[in-house]
Amino acid sequence: MPRENVVPIAILVLSVAAFLTLGAGDIASTSPTFDETTHLASGWSSLVTRDFHLNPEHPPLLKQLAAAPLLAMKVWPAGLRSDGSRAFSSLNEMWTGDPANTNVQWFFAHRWLYALRDSAPERPTTEITPRSDFLNDSESMFRRARATLMLITGLGILIIAGLWSYELWGLWGAALSVALLAIEPTLLGHSTLVTTDAGIAFFMFGSVYFFWRCKRRASIGNVAGFALFFALAFVSKFSAVLLLPMLILLAFARGARKRLFATLGIGIVTAFVVIWAVYGFKFAATTRPLPMREIVAEWYARASLVSSSMTQAPSNEDVARIRGYVRIGVPGRLLLFAHEHHLLPEAYLYGFAHVRSGALYRDSFLDGKFSPVGFPSYFIRTFFYKTPIAAIVAILAAIVFAVKRKGTSWLLVPVATYLAISIGTSLNIGHRHILPLYPFLYVLCGALPRRWLIAAAFSAVSVIGWGHHLSYFNELAGGPKNGYTHLVDSNVDWGQDLPALRAWIDAHPQTAPVNLIYFGSADPRFYGIRFLNLEQGYYVLPEVPLAAAKIPGVLAISVTDYQGVNLPATQRHFWKQWLDERHARTIGMAGYSMLLIELSDRAVEH
Repeated sequence: MPRENVVPIAILVLSVAAFLTLGAGDIASTSPTFDETTHLASGWSSLVTRDFHLNPEHPPLLKQLAAAPLLAMKVWPAGLRSDGSRAFSSLNEMWTGDPANTNVQWFFAHRWLYALRDSAPERPTTEITPRSDFLNDSESMFRRARATLMLITGLGILIIAGLWSYELWGLWGAALSVALLAIEPTLLGHSTLVTTDAGIAFFMFGSVYFFWRCKRRASIGNVAGFALFFALAFVSKFSAVLLLPMLILLAFARGARKRLFATLGIGIVTAFVVIWAVYGFKFAATTRPLPMREIVAEWYARASLVSSSMTQAPSNEDVARIRGYVRIGVPGRLLLFAHEHHLLPEAYLYGFAHVRSGALYRDSFLDGKFSPVGFPSYFIRTFFYKTPIAAIVAILAAIVFAVKRKGTSWLLVPVATYLAISIGTSLNIGHRHILPLYPFLYVLCGALPRRWLIAAAFSAVSVIGWGHHLSYFNELAGGPKNGYTHLVDSNVDWGQDLPALRAWIDAHPQTAPVNLIYFGSADPRFYGIRFLNLEQGYYVLPEVPLAAAKIPGVLAISVTDYQGVNLPATQRHFWKQWLDERHARTIGMAGYSMLLIELSDRAVEH
């Protein structure tokens, strides 16, 4: 090995090791995030039963990859029904219920993951429930599932970024790109979860990389690589459709148009076959037809009610009132035609329409403001809040430095296309939705001189942590402790900090049981937390009225609930006002997603 290659190769190896180590820390020290429970339940149930009606919002590939290691475990209900008959009866009732009721997935997932044995005594939430009372070891299940996706998606992104940067800029360029990407908190925070964000970033990135290689040389390997990544993107997340404008623009922008359009055609045919293969070459999602016409009509009814001046989303009653009279547009009619003629699996078509309908409005929070239709500046601000400052400087310098260099359009066009479409969407609930931009941007950084490796070092200093990459905010946002004043939901608070809450309670045993308002889907009982489930708190367990709260005492409240994002517009400040009336005082945080607030029994005098 040439002596000049030793250092960059060492940086590459250390970067990958750092990524795997930090990712393992996130996996081991956090509870399942909100979407993970239903994703894992959906992946497992579709593998076991070949039924696809659960969690139609996402195609099944990544969920099935995550659930595959569970097939080698003893997972209830297989073989454990003798001590879980009551739970199994409830689980089966949910499974065989109305397949169009997508809310059931959350209760089904909870019952599957956190069901108690028949022999376990009934305990109030103010007492500790031993883990031996649970039928499944959900922690082990999630560790296996998370590690699987981290190795496939996160490590896969690093590998392709290293290869592409090496081909463009050489070994030092690859070292710089991988070093920055390996400690990118958004990649670390989401490639370690049983969700689809890192997966779609991986397959999108790989698709464009192999498309670029096909432009240079249309070998069998390059075309096959593109077709595979392109097809897998379409069975990972419905946002894969954004690949089409990206690739069409790239094909038009440079030479070899006929070759590239022929390659794209091969990818589309491959995607068609792979979609059918992932759904087991069966049209029906489940034993009963899904209401395809109803979901398409709902999509267009919701679209007709959208207004940029909305302060609150239209009610379900408003949507139902006009659903039967609304005019269906061309995309909706194409979906209905494909459904009627069985051109694609039912669950795939239904899921696509469901996602389109749900993305039209969703309560969003940005810097103290609320909107059901999002903010045009949302993703620009999240980028500057949640990207390490040194990395931001490197990215901006790379754009200036490399914009005139050969090959950079293949990195900038996907970024510009994806960002332009994202800015125009109403679904502003998570910075994770622009995760696909980062691999392209960091490959672009490989064009910088090697001295820019110092930017990676500065990034590492600000990023390296254990279990908190999901909640990362840079110094521009005031750091992770102040992140919730700018953004909520999956940007900082996705239900991941139950272990941190348990650790705080263990250090302050006199505070137990705590009053709890938890934004998540993992069961706090599984983590040995003693609590009172207050109103508007954990959705699965019975709630305690506020009048029965433990006062004086401590309230553990997820910052998403604290900001009132999920409350009606007229009640946004309910919790802040309620706390003011009780002389509340913040005394700490569990991780960076839950405020720990001391409640006084002295009422405020007016």
